[in-house]
Amino acid sequence: MSLDQLRAFFSEAAAYLRDPRFQAAEVEYKLRFQGELRFAMAAYRSGTTSALPHLTAALRSPNQNMIDWRVVQPLLEWCRHSKAREALKALWFGNGALDSRFGQFVADLGQAGISQTGARLSITSTILMGLSAKEHPPIRTQKFGVAFVQAGYPPFHRDQDATARYSHALRFLDLLIERAPGYGLELRHRLEEYERVRGSHGYT
Repeated sequence: MSLDQLRAFFSEAAAYLRDPRFQAAEVEYKLRFQGELRFAMAAYRSGTTSALPHLTAALRSPNQNMIDWRVVQPLLEWCRHSKAREALKALWFGNGALDSRFGQFVADLGQAGISQTGARLSITSTILMGLSAKEHPPIRTQKFGVAFVQAGYPPFHRDQDATARYSHALRFLDLLIERAPGYGLELRHRLEEYERVRGSHGYT
């Protein structure tokens, strides 16, 4: 990461952060989605019959634009099965390390016929937003690929699975948050820096 690349990167980030639309248009709806997911999480934890309807409502919500619409239906079809219910509970509430839980859920998505690394990454990271959207923002391969180039950060490797890419992206966000004060910026959490990454293509 060269100084010139970082200077340009953070200069653009400052423009997004100063934009009055930023919080309302790009951060707040993701926090609303987090709240919708938490209704589902509570239902899965308690074992009520409302679990799947709550999850369906969250994944079909206008606040959910992180998972490609083409994989939402097969994902929800899989979620009808008991193995999916246990996989979701393990991801959200399991005792193991987060990367282990992430990796297991990624593998479990194979039961839904979802095999593409990018789809598995976006699905698992989006579902994790229920824990904390600020700490666990959604990760999309293409958006981060562009940002890596802009910041001079190592790209995703072809042989990296979804779990490795998730860790790779979070390290990138954490490094940017650490470096930001040196460029006159204060980034409060990963979601805020994620929006700068996504903002490489403007507001959507």
